[in-house]
Amino acid sequence: MLKEVGALISLQPNASRIVSNWNIDSYLKKARPIVDKAFQIFNSEGALQNTIDLSKRGFSAEMVCYHRQDLRSCLVDAVKSKDLPGSPPIIRTSSVVIACNCEDGTVTLADGDVLKGDLVVGADGIHSVLRKEVLGFFADAKPTGVSAYRMLIDTKQIENIPSLKDTFSPRDHATTMIFGYDRRIIMGPGRGGDLYGVFALLKDIFRQAPSLALSQLRDIDSLPTWVKGRTIIIGDASHVMLPAQGQGASQSVEDAEALQAFFADIAVSPSADQRASLIQAYSRQQAKPATDGISDRVHLNPAEFLEYNCGYQGALEWWKKNCGGG
Repeated sequence: MLKEVGALISLQPNASRIVSNWNIDSYLKKARPIVDKAFQIFNSEGALQNTIDLSKRGFSAEMVCYHRQDLRSCLVDAVKSKDLPGSPPIIRTSSVVIACNCEDGTVTLADGDVLKGDLVVGADGIHSVLRKEVLGFFADAKPTGVSAYRMLIDTKQIENIPSLKDTFSPRDHATTMIFGYDRRIIMGPGRGGDLYGVFALLKDIFRQAPSLALSQLRDIDSLPTWVKGRTIIIGDASHVMLPAQGQGASQSVEDAEALQAFFADIAVSPSADQRASLIQAYSRQQAKPATDGISDRVHLNPAEFLEYNCGYQGALEWWKKNCGGG
């Protein structure tokens, strides 16, 4: 993570609302986040197709963009703080998990150490080791046939490029999307506006980037369960999100809040897997071709699932509304 290229990440309103309820906004301000005000959608000819004003959506929370390293550092500071509820945890780095006994709540590390807990939370990503332990079989993420370049650029290096000046400003607090038939560019500012993140294929901007990262997009079918014994898998370990909606990090925050709610107040599971699986399906919908392949008119609507994704009020409210909780 500390060497990751193109590492901008967003917390959508459903996640930023949860983070604010955790009272850690003061820690995250150190990351110099950017509040995203709008989506700007262009076609491949640079013609504006749609503008979605996020301030008018009524989510009572904001879409916030961070540099991934900065967000991680601020979250670690919050976790280690003695000013927040609970005891600061012990953080062990370079501890590779090779096995888990889900029923006993033990994990075995590569160095031979065995750790035991009342609960094992497998937040070990798309290539999860614990996924097989929970399911009892391999369920590896499969290539989608799509790859994407990611990069971070010094905003000063691109703000005067003529073709950009005629279309949009990288100083705008907005996510800018350029859609073709089967490829797209998603761009936005980060780290107080000093950096500009691009998730794209675009030769002219590539020359301005000090480094590039090529990532293969992978997907995984909805899993039959996330839980076994004392062990649960969350985040990309349990529900891989395609980047078409920017919900990957936000769903991980929802998972954490659902665990908190479950152990604090809820007598039965809040069924978060139902919601995450549906958003997973929405991300696949949004990954489909943006035009009909004949004209440049963009028919894909990034706002199509915004209300469902971003109006989330937390696991307890979700359980009451959708699962019969009182």
